[in-house]
Amino acid sequence: MLDAMAHRGPDSRGRASAPFAEVGFVRLSILDVANGTQPFETAGPEEGRASCFLNGEIFNHRRLRAGLAHDGACLETGSDAEVLPHLFTRHGGALFDHLEGMYTVCVLDRAGRRVLLGRDPVGIKQMYIYRGAGLVVFASEIKGLLASGLVPAEVDERRLLPLLTMFYVTGSGTLVRDVEQLLPGQVATVGPGATVEIRDAEPLIPEQCDGFSGDIASSIVRKALVDAVGGQLESDVPLGLSLSGGVDSSAIAIAAAEAGHRAMVTLTVSYPDTDQAEATSAQELASRLGFEHVLLSPDTGALARDLPMLGWLADAPVLDPALYSQYLIANAAREHVTVLLSGAGGDEVFGGYGSYFPSGAQQVLLGLPGPLRSLASVLVRNPKHRDLLRHAPSRYGLHAALMSSLGPSGRERVRGMLPGSADPYARLFSAFERHAGRDPAGQQMAADLETYLPEQVLPMADRASMAASVELRVPLLDVSLIRTGSPLNSEIKLGTPPAPKRLLRDAIADAVPAGFFDRPKTGLPNPMTGFVHAEWDGLVRSVLLAESAPLTGWFGAAWLSDLVATRDSAVRNYRVIGTLVALAAWHRWFVQLGRVDRPEIGTRELFEIPA
Repeated sequence: MLDAMAHRGPDSRGRASAPFAEVGFVRLSILDVANGTQPFETAGPEEGRASCFLNGEIFNHRRLRAGLAHDGACLETGSDAEVLPHLFTRHGGALFDHLEGMYTVCVLDRAGRRVLLGRDPVGIKQMYIYRGAGLVVFASEIKGLLASGLVPAEVDERRLLPLLTMFYVTGSGTLVRDVEQLLPGQVATVGPGATVEIRDAEPLIPEQCDGFSGDIASSIVRKALVDAVGGQLESDVPLGLSLSGGVDSSAIAIAAAEAGHRAMVTLTVSYPDTDQAEATSAQELASRLGFEHVLLSPDTGALARDLPMLGWLADAPVLDPALYSQYLIANAAREHVTVLLSGAGGDEVFGGYGSYFPSGAQQVLLGLPGPLRSLASVLVRNPKHRDLLRHAPSRYGLHAALMSSLGPSGRERVRGMLPGSADPYARLFSAFERHAGRDPAGQQMAADLETYLPEQVLPMADRASMAASVELRVPLLDVSLIRTGSPLNSEIKLGTPPAPKRLLRDAIADAVPAGFFDRPKTGLPNPMTGFVHAEWDGLVRSVLLAESAPLTGWFGAAWLSDLVATRDSAVRNYRVIGTLVALAAWHRWFVQLGRVDRPEIGTRELFEIPA
């Protein structure tokens, strides 16, 4: 298992055992490189009671240290993980209530004959658990579970429809049968007889409040931003910021400078065939703030060659095409830094996605009176508009449609071929219901914070960065900043007329030149469209329609043939085809071949396709 997880921690390994459990750990050294080897053990009268492991970072460890030292504890290293056994001695299973950070934590409690597993409240780090006959296996990636030899590599076919629809398996389920993931903030107790009890987290997102003016809100956000970023800059190894020139990463750079941190390198990715405006802006901002700046030109790779790597990266799997681009960026950044700050989360907290801004036609449909909506839902021909009308005036239908890779007819065809499929939208619908008291855009942001972010965005970012042995930190998702930004209503955050992340822009406006953000957002390059266009009649058809592949058995050759009937149809359906191709690579490597190591072969060799 440790060999399969070595990319996550190439610097050292640790183990702890008890008659009822054994735990292994691989470490990426960030704080107190020399003395931070894990596990950390309970001491004093509690010596030998528990061994504690930390994946990630505890950002409030210095405050915790001060309190522990005041109570007489003796802490001997600079590692944030050292606070864990002391907290466990004092608080038992409630130690997680005292942590602020991005983490999964494991406590091997010998005296209690149990193992405690906790995931941070935002879901920045992940924990996967397999329950078998009389045993429990857990790891930070599914490939670690499979490497144990105790977890059958069997596909849970109920999860295929959510995967094709959303790019990821929703909720606590995974694509591997009997493997589940902890949801954000959950704590699992593995006890005698391999029992697993899961404690849910307290709600992360506060109720919406309307009592702020824009100026006051801007000032509050600026302070919370500086505090959040300043609290995440501690590192004993090179630390950098992925600076795109967009609002989110620029806000982090400005906050870092304001917090007095100048020992950070900013890194900007430049692709030859993309607009260079953001790269130029990033260079200007870095120079203005006094940061060392590095322009990265990662090998854009060749997806036609690297499908085995994409399948291996996907792991759980998460199959957004951006996964491959994020890995290439992290791999290039590893030459300069070990810790990389990212602007992930700004869209969900401060309102940056286009889905939060309905078009004129969508606004008209959402605003129709009830009887007219019923009539319109019969007359309109666009299936996405029908879904929108069915749930109006709530934006749930609109949001679900915009999040979907698979349209209504495709979902019905897949559901017909895979009876018993899980509902792709169950979690999303519950989140909208839970936040029904918010304004419409606020509902969307809260739903994304609870579902899309921890189930797709953050696992993808973690997998891509850790595959390159880089720790990714996301300061815009600091809990204190979420609790500052999330309660504000959409009029405060987006302004009138609404514009993406207007409040965050206003909060940092004095630190950038006028018009600095007045350009379209470039975003990560999407390698899948070019791959599908170039390989439509080659690798794409070979992988999708192979008789020996599982895809035809699950989805039927007729539907798959329809998707790739022509080059134009394939390009139109690139999101679904990209998911299917990556799924086939994942399945071939992990299930059919039973491999967990990093692939060192090409696509044709993986699928045994003649050259």
